[in-house]
Amino acid sequence: MQRAERKTVLIVDDDSSVRRVLAQVLSSCGYAVTEAEDGLDAWEKMRSCHTDIVISDLQMPQCDGQELCHRIRAAADMRHVRVLIITGGEMPDRRQLDCDVILPKPVLVPALLEELERVSSETAVA
Repeated sequence: MQRAERKTVLIVDDDSSVRRVLAQVLSSCGYAVTEAEDGLDAWEKMRSCHTDIVISDLQMPQCDGQELCHRIRAAADMRHVRVLIITGGEMPDRRQLDCDVILPKPVLVPALLEELERVSSETAVA
């Protein structure tokens, strides 16, 4: 699957193997991929580089996915960013996190790609 417009995706997970697999899949689909090991690392990268979509684990040390999502939503210059949360724990209410999508771990690639396509089309309008 090749994308007409290359979207930038930031993958945030404290598990390097999860980041690596997701990065390989998304790169092969034409996304520009950056990785971060936790919410603080992601926030620093987002402040210096354009990001269209964030795929973040929910449970991480220091700054978890919920805190990262709240920071993104509070930043006026990041209103265009779409946030997908992945979690191996209990599925929280999407409205509570103020994210676009919540997916369970292990993430099924077809479901992830479908949601990325959906939110990618939304970022084109935003």
